[in-house]
Amino acid sequence: MFYPAFGLMLRPEIAALSMSGSTVILTVNALLLKWLQLPVQQAPAAPQGAALEPEPSAPAPAGAR
Repeated sequence: MFYPAFGLMLRPEIAALSMSGSTVILTVNALLLKWLQLPVQQAPAAPQGAALEPEPSAPAPAGAR
């Protein structure tokens, strides 16, 4: 990939070490995210004067009494 653009060719050993390092960094980041505890966000408050109306009930099925 680098050879046509820059004339730089990586040795296979260096490329393999780079891939291994990438895998290690990815694993460490995943473990850090697993242990991360985000702060709890509070729900926004309803504006004053707003009445909470109950939701309309669903109509009864045709055969129900």
